[in-house]
Amino acid sequence: MKFFTNKPKDGRRQNPNRSHIPFRLNFLFLIVFLLFAALIGQLAYLQILHGAMFENEVTSATTETETQNVQRGQIYDATGRVLVSNKSSRAIVYTKPTHVTSEQLYAIATDLTKYITVDTDDLSESYKVDYYLVKHEKQVNKHIPRADSLKASDLYRAQSKYIREANLVDDLSPKQREVALLYGKMNGAYSLSSVYLKTSGVTSKEMALVGEHQSEMAGISVGTSWKRNYPNGKAVQSVIGTVTSEKSGLPDNSLNQLLAQGYARNDSVGSTYIESKYENVLKGTKKTIMAETRNGELLKKTTQYGGKKGDDIVLTINSKFQKEVQDIVETQVKNNLGGNPYMNGGYAVVMNPYNGNILALAGATHNIKKGTVTEDALGTINKSFVMGSVVKGAMVMGGLTSGVITPNNSSLVDSPIKIAGTLRNHLGLTSLVPLRCL
Repeated sequence: MKFFTNKPKDGRRQNPNRSHIPFRLNFLFLIVFLLFAALIGQLAYLQILHGAMFENEVTSATTETETQNVQRGQIYDATGRVLVSNKSSRAIVYTKPTHVTSEQLYAIATDLTKYITVDTDDLSESYKVDYYLVKHEKQVNKHIPRADSLKASDLYRAQSKYIREANLVDDLSPKQREVALLYGKMNGAYSLSSVYLKTSGVTSKEMALVGEHQSEMAGISVGTSWKRNYPNGKAVQSVIGTVTSEKSGLPDNSLNQLLAQGYARNDSVGSTYIESKYENVLKGTKKTIMAETRNGELLKKTTQYGGKKGDDIVLTINSKFQKEVQDIVETQVKNNLGGNPYMNGGYAVVMNPYNGNILALAGATHNIKKGTVTEDALGTINKSFVMGSVVKGAMVMGGLTSGVITPNNSSLVDSPIKIAGTLRNHLGLTSLVPLRCL
């Protein structure tokens, strides 16, 4: 029997233990192995070496809700004439991050004064003190006994007292006053709340410069502000009431109640009369923005709800008729001062007798000492008056309603009332008290 074997052409025998896997496949396996090794190394770096640090960074990212005010509703008279509207104006706005240092606020305020000018007439002493403390707090503390052991509030009072008594902020330059005002407003803002830094007189150039450099000033943006406007005069403004400014903030007498309703301390709200009575209608719904932050830095903002303008209200007052009645009242008061120089004034309320609608509230008050007559429509509802013969009509109506008198019999004969337990007079009769009715 003859056996045949395959021999290589070169005459050499093949090694039976040699691998039959091509070299390219082995190279591929090597690459895969190296990739898995790198992946395992990266996992070890993330989870073992620096796991706590990265976990803390991830959990530090938070999402908070920021709200912005919207326009208040307008107020119309009975004929559709606008009594109160909103006047918009350009504004420079600052939204405060969750974590920001005093030095950062100071730097932003300083940079902002390069692009805008602000009126510093209302610069307060506390703003000056805060501005000075940013750069000189350590020097000030050297002059305060036991500064390191004082509470924050007590330390601030001591710092403020020293700065004022030493006249350290009396000679600020115009530019320093501007920085102090901007810094004070920004420092007083709540985290993720927006405050207006300038709302009037913002020029096109200022808007352009701030828009161009706002990426360099964290939190600074260009926006719009609104304030109440009276396009047809202020004939009934006193009755309509007022709205608080951002500077004055929420009224003290309803502060806790408004804070519980979700207002911020620097929100503008109706403070008196119609503006206050219909606050829930006029205020509208705030714009809602979700702000995502990490380690105090703002990552992004997403508008969740665009907000809704406040609802409008229509009064029963006719503004044209209101003005005519007001002119009549003022004229009559002035004309009657000659015969009665001690007259306090005159007031008139005009109502629709069929439905009780108020058509006009007019009043004029006379200052006896100065001899001047001024508008006082509000006096019709917040002043007390001694009733005169006008009450006779009310008495007659009461008598008719109760049946004491009738349209055919409008008199009642006097009859005595016997009061039990009273002493008899010298005639032996019980004391009598006459009853009279109209």
